[in-house]
Amino acid sequence: ALNPQIIKSYAAGDYEDSQKLMLQSTVFVFDLVLLICLPLYYVIEPLLDIWLVEVPEMTVDFIRITLISQVLGVFNVTFYTPMLASSKLKSNSMWGLYLGCGQFVVVYILYKFGYGVLCLPYILLLSTVIYAFYIKPRILYKEIGYKIKDMAICYWNCFKVLLPSVLIAAGINYLLTPETLIEQGVMLLSVVLSVLACSFLF
Repeated sequence: ALNPQIIKSYAAGDYEDSQKLMLQSTVFVFDLVLLICLPLYYVIEPLLDIWLVEVPEMTVDFIRITLISQVLGVFNVTFYTPMLASSKLKSNSMWGLYLGCGQFVVVYILYKFGYGVLCLPYILLLSTVIYAFYIKPRILYKEIGYKIKDMAICYWNCFKVLLPSVLIAAGINYLLTPETLIEQGVMLLSVVLSVLACSFLF
């Protein structure tokens, strides 16, 4: 919803306001995605049992890795908007090509050496991390003029919600070891409330 305003501010030459909006929206989007993905991470198994009856092997692992990728991938999505606004898309596209080819080669080699199918989502997760924490910030800094300090504050604002939320969720999961439907409901509600509380406090 903020993308048109970010692009409009940039087009009008109000680069500071555009940057401020982008970094703030990144934090809000990160918190919202975390609010969905973290509870799902812990209750995905019983949800799949209800939905699919017979859950295919490794489905839970695939989904959990995907959920982690979605949370960290927030930076990939939001950091793309300034590139779109400034029409500086070449570097991002080139890096995408290099990483895409690199992923194919690495996964092919791993499969040839007998590694399991889970190496694919792990390689995709690694690519997401490289994009989110190296490539996109580098492009924003070098080509669009974002300050490293401002981006570091954005990352910090996201991770000071993420870290306590994950610790609290892991603690709740350890204490409850949810098996019954009521325990799973309590687990879900507790994790949602912990994310909301950490987001509100930090």
